[in-house]
Amino acid sequence: MCTSKLCIYFILIIQLLIFDIGGSGDFSAYLPSETSSAFTSYAGYSHAISINRNETFLAEKATTAEHSDFLRAPPKEPRGDSEFNYLITGGYTTDDTSLVKCAVFVTYKEFGAQFGDNIIGGGVIIHKQFVLTAAHVVKIGGELRQPEDLKVVGGTPKRLLMDTYTTTVRVKQFFIHPDYRGRNHDLALLLLESELILTYGVAVAQVTRNPPHDGMECTVVGWGAVVEYGPIADKFLNGALRLKQSACANLPSWESSGMLCAHDPNFFEVDACLYDSGSPLFCGGDTVYGIVAYGLACGNPSHGGAYMDLYYHRNFLSESKMDSLLYRYMGDSRGPGPMRILAWPVSDLFSSTLAVLLFTYIILLHYII
Repeated sequence: MCTSKLCIYFILIIQLLIFDIGGSGDFSAYLPSETSSAFTSYAGYSHAISINRNETFLAEKATTAEHSDFLRAPPKEPRGDSEFNYLITGGYTTDDTSLVKCAVFVTYKEFGAQFGDNIIGGGVIIHKQFVLTAAHVVKIGGELRQPEDLKVVGGTPKRLLMDTYTTTVRVKQFFIHPDYRGRNHDLALLLLESELILTYGVAVAQVTRNPPHDGMECTVVGWGAVVEYGPIADKFLNGALRLKQSACANLPSWESSGMLCAHDPNFFEVDACLYDSGSPLFCGGDTVYGIVAYGLACGNPSHGGAYMDLYYHRNFLSESKMDSLLYRYMGDSRGPGPMRILAWPVSDLFSSTLAVLLFTYIILLHYII
C-alpha cells in the first residue's frame, strides 16, 4: 500500500488526468447564459411574440375541445418578422404513426386549462436523452427561456389527449449552436433529465448520413394548422413536400448552404408555420434530413419553407458530442464516465497539462531540491 506523501501526490496527479479525460468536451459556449458569446440578440425577430402572450392565447380553448381536433389559435399578430414562425398548413391526418413516434412537442411551464395547451414548438428525438429543436424555440428575440420551464412530450399523436405511450420529460439543459445568428445555424439540443422510454409510440429517429439533393420526396410532421393563424391541430399532421433549393431564392435571409428548401410544386399552401419550429422533415422514407426553421407567412406562393440541413450540421449532432454532454451534466447520476482521450478538447488539454506540470514541479521542489 502507498503511504508516503510523495506516492499520494502522484496518485492525485493520475486522478486529475483521468477526471479531465473522462469529462471531455468544452460546451460552455452552449449554456443558456446571457454572458455567453453564443447568445446574441436574435436580429431576425423585431416583433417576436412574447412568452406571456403565448401562454394567455394558448389557454383559450374551443368550447368543444374535448370532442374536437383543434384548439383555437392566437389572434393575428401584426405583419412583419413575427411571420417567421411555423405550423403545418395544408397537411393531412393519417393513422400511420411511424414518423410521429420520433417527434415531440415542446411545452413552456405548466399546462393551462388542458393537457398540451402550452405548446411552443416541435422537436425530434435523436437520442434516448436528447431532442433536437430550433434555437429560436428556446430563445425568442432577446429573451432566453430557462431549462426548468421546458418539457418535451412524446408518444402523443393527439396533442390534447394523453394515451398509453405518452411520456413527458423535463429539460435539464439546452445547448444552442455556437454559430447561431439571425436565422443561420438555428439548432438547439435539449438534454432531458432522464432517458425516454422507447415503446411502440416513442422511437429515436434516424438522422441522415447522406447529403440531400433536389427532388427528394419529404414529409414534415407536427401539430400544425390547416390555415395561417387558424386553429392549432390536436392530432398530428403530415405535409408532403419536395426539396428544391431554388424555390427559396425569394425568401429573405435564405442561405443555400446549411439550409434546405421544401415545398409542394403543385399546391403551394402545403407548408409549416406557427408553433411547429423544430419539427422534423423526413425524406426518402423515415430518415430525418431537416427541422423546421422559418418562412414568410404560411403557404406563400412565392417561395417554399426553410429547414435546417442536418447533414450540413452533422458535427453538432455527433454521438461523441452527446456522450460528452451526458458525462458532464449527468455524470453524478450515471456514474463515472469512460476515458475518452481522443475526445479531449485542446482547450482542456492545455489547461489540465499546465495544472499537472505546476503540481509536479511543486512536489519535486519540495522533495528533491
